[in-house]
Amino acid sequence: MRINTSIYIILLLVAATGQADMASDAYNNGQFALAAKHYHILSDAGDAIAQNNLGTMYMRGKGIDLDFDSARELFKAAAEQSLPGAMFNLGIMNLRGYGKAKNTYKAAHWFKKGAELGDTEAQFFFGVALAKGEGVNKNLPEAKIWFSKAAAKGLAAAQFNLAILLLREGEKQEAVGFLKLASQQDHAAATFQLAGEYLKNVNSVEAQRKAFELMLQLAEKGNEKAQMQIGLMYIFANGTVTNHQEGYFWLKESALQGFEPAQRNLGSLYIQGIGKDPDPALSYAWLTIASASAEEEPEENKQIKKTLNSQELELAATLAVELRALIQDRSDK
Repeated sequence: MRINTSIYIILLLVAATGQADMASDAYNNGQFALAAKHYHILSDAGDAIAQNNLGTMYMRGKGIDLDFDSARELFKAAAEQSLPGAMFNLGIMNLRGYGKAKNTYKAAHWFKKGAELGDTEAQFFFGVALAKGEGVNKNLPEAKIWFSKAAAKGLAAAQFNLAILLLREGEKQEAVGFLKLASQQDHAAATFQLAGEYLKNVNSVEAQRKAFELMLQLAEKGNEKAQMQIGLMYIFANGTVTNHQEGYFWLKESALQGFEPAQRNLGSLYIQGIGKDPDPALSYAWLTIASASAEEEPEENKQIKKTLNSQELELAATLAVELRALIQDRSDK
């Protein structure tokens, strides 16, 4: 099961007082050192939200020196005043090991406390803890409850995770509804999953078209999985008309991002000569790159290698070097 664990650190709005207004105005204007000064004054006076916000600034090193210990103390002070956002932030510090060793048990403890007081992100992260069994006993039904609470408040990551659980339970229609909601918020994993659900409906031209549109949106944003999928859809006319040139373009875009399945697909397509003349040397070059991390050379590679003469093998080796350089160049950007 894929569980999204995006990181949030909460900076909360303070009550409308003179000092609070000055702190908020300074922060919003990018005067972080001045904002920290005002939050210090409010924090020392026991203002829980100011304690949380100052803790957040310490945690980020924003307008003030990075200091995880001070951040933790301030979050605890705010949490002791029942501030849900501070409880969530304590959970994040323990989950990620900021300033101290990672402690999933304490993380789950604070996420639960924040979740019970209605903090949306805490509800989501407590759901993740339950789904993974991190710091708490694994409990998918309870995870679903907490994802549902956060999803109802519009958190895209929770909507996606809830959809995944619903799909496991066979509740496809409800799952698709939540995938749509998350996708509308540009949640990439939800958009990809939604497109995948449409693709499964092979007898519906409309469903295939929707899948194509969603995959293309993701591909244009650089999603390597979607780039591979849209390439295959162009080549095999799924949800669109056949366009081999576009198909190979998108497959190569994905492959140059280092996506092994796209590299292997290109290798297979080049040897078959789908949409163009067969190119055994280029095929073997891509398959060699795709299998670079394999302990043994895959059987497909061996079979193609047997068909190559010495000149083709030399060309394949040269092409592989050039392609690796292009892949490295992409990763460096």
